[in-house]
Amino acid sequence: MKIPASTETDTPAQSPIPVLRPAPNPAEGDESIPVAISALANNASEVGSWFEANRIPLQKCGTSALISVVVFFAILLTLRHVISKGAAKLSEGLGKFIHKLSMHIALLFLFTGLSYSNSLIDFPGHIDQIIDKIFFALFILIFLAGILNFINAIDNVWSQRFRRRNQETYATSKLMLDLLRRLAKTVVWFIAILFILQNLFHVEITPLITGAGVVGVAVAFAAQNTIANLFGAFSILGSQLFKVGDWIKIGDAEGTVEQIGLRSIRVRAFEGRVIDIPNRVIADTQLDNFSNRAFYREPFRFDLVYQTSPEQMRNALAIIEEICKEMADHMLPDHPARFAFTECATYSLRIQGYVWFNTTNWYTLQDYKGKFNMAVLQRFNDAGLSFAYPTSTLFMQKGAEGN
Repeated sequence: MKIPASTETDTPAQSPIPVLRPAPNPAEGDESIPVAISALANNASEVGSWFEANRIPLQKCGTSALISVVVFFAILLTLRHVISKGAAKLSEGLGKFIHKLSMHIALLFLFTGLSYSNSLIDFPGHIDQIIDKIFFALFILIFLAGILNFINAIDNVWSQRFRRRNQETYATSKLMLDLLRRLAKTVVWFIAILFILQNLFHVEITPLITGAGVVGVAVAFAAQNTIANLFGAFSILGSQLFKVGDWIKIGDAEGTVEQIGLRSIRVRAFEGRVIDIPNRVIADTQLDNFSNRAFYREPFRFDLVYQTSPEQMRNALAIIEEICKEMADHMLPDHPARFAFTECATYSLRIQGYVWFNTTNWYTLQDYKGKFNMAVLQRFNDAGLSFAYPTSTLFMQKGAEGN
């Protein structure tokens, strides 16, 4: 941009500045026509004299502007057809990134050259200041648009990377990237507006920043829950606690995650109703994610009647062990089932144990449990083993006979 030179007492003669004379009022009569023609001729003479006096600066300005246009097209074509294609061979995202930013980079060089061309000549009046402000505003807008496109390009590259890495968690990762992108753009716009106000309109921004801080504190107090939900969203998205489609339990709410938002998440309960849970509640509450498990560990208990003999008890344990071997393909190989005669309970002899089923699907788990229980029921009945149930026995003593 042009920097005005300091004034001195002995200055060289300035180029003649054309002074346009107003034409006479047509209402003055027929004599005004020759006068108007004379005024136009004088104005044209003044303009011509100014162009004649500034012929060399005008030639330099035009040459500089022409060179700036040539450099603009050279940079644009080089970035789009040479560098972007070469970068695309290494990375498709890098090639697209350079192609998108090529216009902004070329325009920055163009406006810089045109601004320098403008500094080579002194226009009459306030034309210099107006042209300088126009170039400054265009430069800032192009620079801002380039930064915003840079943010979008980074967002696209990371989105594609997350999509290729894990399709299941892509929706959650994309929401996190969208949140960061909006935050970055807001910060960029805020800084750009302050920069334009200070440098283009000469506005003192210190009171504006102070006032914005006071307003921000007031808004923070008034919107505590909203801010807490926003930070809760950062916690959820950053730690990848769950994703859309997961079966989770938060407090008394249990169901499948349908949507993850900046304010809350939406859970579809198994009975069909929709539960909206604020993010701040999730951040402060214990969360169970049943979809992240690698297997299910299920407890089993079988109660036999007290009339069961030791030999029958050993036979019952052998039957359960045999069933576990037959269903070994449904269980974890490094977690063998464990069963034992654990307790003489109030009304039964109790066998307890655990089975590690190799599945993460709840419905498949129910099939495995049903198959296991059906096999135990069938084998116990064939072996003559009786299951116990709550019973009570009444003992009556016969009274002593009288004399």
